[in-house]
Amino acid sequence: MLLSGNDKVWQFSNASISPNDGADSHIPSNMAFPTSGLWKLEIYFNDKLFRKLVINVEES
Repeated sequence: MLLSGNDKVWQFSNASISPNDGADSHIPSNMAFPTSGLWKLEIYFNDKLFRKLVINVEES
């Protein structure tokens, strides 16, 4: 789920997960950020925190 303040911007739904290019599984995703700047992404699997990432989003 991607949040901007208290607003949900993006959330991955329960789609099928399958092998791809030698990986055991993959989940296709696509994100668009509403504003440029630094964003902190918290990645969860089954409600357990997997990793935190900070990315710099620039206007294209």
